[in-house]
Amino acid sequence: MNKRLNNVSVLRCLSAIMIVIYHILMILSPWKGAGIIPLYFGVQVFFFISGYLYEKIEIKNIKKFYLNRAIKIFIPVLFLCLIEFFLCTIFATNAINPLNWWSYISSELFALGHLWFIPNIFICYLILPLIKIAFDKSHKYNKLAIVFLSIFLILETIICLFTSMQLGIIIFVIGFALSRFQTLEKVYKQKNKSIFICILIFLITVLPFMYFIHCFPQNTFMLYHLSLFLQRICAVIFALTFSFIILIAFEFLNNKPTYKILIYSDKYSFYIYLSHHIFAVGALSLLNITQNLAFNILLYLITIIILTAFLAFISIKTIKVIISKI
Repeated sequence: MNKRLNNVSVLRCLSAIMIVIYHILMILSPWKGAGIIPLYFGVQVFFFISGYLYEKIEIKNIKKFYLNRAIKIFIPVLFLCLIEFFLCTIFATNAINPLNWWSYISSELFALGHLWFIPNIFICYLILPLIKIAFDKSHKYNKLAIVFLSIFLILETIICLFTSMQLGIIIFVIGFALSRFQTLEKVYKQKNKSIFICILIFLITVLPFMYFIHCFPQNTFMLYHLSLFLQRICAVIFALTFSFIILIAFEFLNNKPTYKILIYSDKYSFYIYLSHHIFAVGALSLLNITQNLAFNILLYLITIIILTAFLAFISIKTIKVIISKI
């Protein structure tokens, strides 16, 4: 692997770990809600990384690009849903009642609720050719692409005011832009100063984030959704500053075992993200299975590792077979 991309692997792996820890703390009492500041923005980091990396990818065949992305994203998701359903039939028979399918679907959709990320990141890939044209001044459709991309981002911002969307497409475009203009390469020259500024911005943003969660008026429909939207703005800032800190700090990694483990783990970060949530909430939750909290968390982590390994194995094998036949 290119040394310059090793820091991206570390960032992605740390983000996956943050998401797992965040959901553990969010589910367990008294850590209810989204007030755990340092871990809230892990998913947004994934959008940033994707935008940052895909700026460097040349799309020679749009149809093939879309097909490959769809296969690599949705095959693991399909296997995850099948595994979750299979496990419920064995260990949570009360959750699957042929006479009450709606109850099962509504409860287990919550267990798979983290998969909101999947369609959002796929939309980013769908509009990637448009983004590339919009940032290519020499392209004959450059201005038209800018108009369409601007409309798209404005619509996403409006939709985010009233839904659970997380401004992922916007941060994907930001990551793309920072990569296109080689922003990181420029700040590498002032490494210590850049890290200090990013940490300062991160810490300053914590206060308004806490305000929007706990103190901002939420007594009307509009104010409630405005509060959520402002929280997401802070999450975007968290994601960007945290990403810069890690990417700059680990610009060139040495051969220390810790770094090697993080880089190797990055291969499974997507599968960790997919598998971790179904054992946190819903019929298969392990976080409240006994009165011993430490045992519950240990069992939860071991189960995630096993499911992640199995999901990665069958998904990678299947994807290779499908791609070889198309």
